[in-house]
Amino acid sequence: MRDGPAMRFAVLYVVMIGTPLLVLLLVLRLGADLQPPRAVGGTWELAPPGRAALEVAQSGPVLELRWGETTGRGRLEGDEVSGQVGPWALRARLDDQGRLVGTLGEAELVAARAPARRREGGH
Repeated sequence: MRDGPAMRFAVLYVVMIGTPLLVLLLVLRLGADLQPPRAVGGTWELAPPGRAALEVAQSGPVLELRWGETTGRGRLEGDEVSGQVGPWALRARLDDQGRLVGTLGEAELVAARAPARRREGGH
């Protein structure tokens, strides 16, 4: 009979390797339909020109907002952006042209993403 230590080692090996592999396959299957939130991070130029740009830092649906020297927090849900920048409430949505359209405080907001700036001396 071959039940000795070699057989126990083989069973233990299969369990130690097989279990994590099955968990990985389960996680990949369950997460296959997940969609990340839209990317809204960056600099948004407000219309009319000459106003301070709206800076957005994004981590998933959570937004850090800066308008001039005023900062605040916001949230992205689907195409809807909401938040507070100092005393001003931000309510906007991403339109079909990729602009933020809504209100910032009492003022109408129309903002387009600013072109990315190239870094000096970067690779």
